[in-house]
Amino acid sequence: ERNRANVGLALQRLGEAGWTVADDGVLRNAAGEPFAFEILLENGSSEVAAILDIYVQSLDRLGMQVTVTSVDSAQYK
Repeated sequence: ERNRANVGLALQRLGEAGWTVADDGVLRNAAGEPFAFEILLENGSSEVAAILDIYVQSLDRLGMQVTVTSVDSAQYK
């Protein structure tokens, strides 16, 4: 919320790249596909997870669908 200018700039740049926020609040391309991706974390990285929560909330305000998945170290490697 404190960084509205950068959020506006991000939306402008995404728009220039063909992404728009649809009526459902989701950022979509011309084909209607959502802007979605996954962030993979290793279990036990709680400091990183706390930071990522803030990051994911910011991306959600832009209409991006971000999933954070935590896996054990063997799966992570």
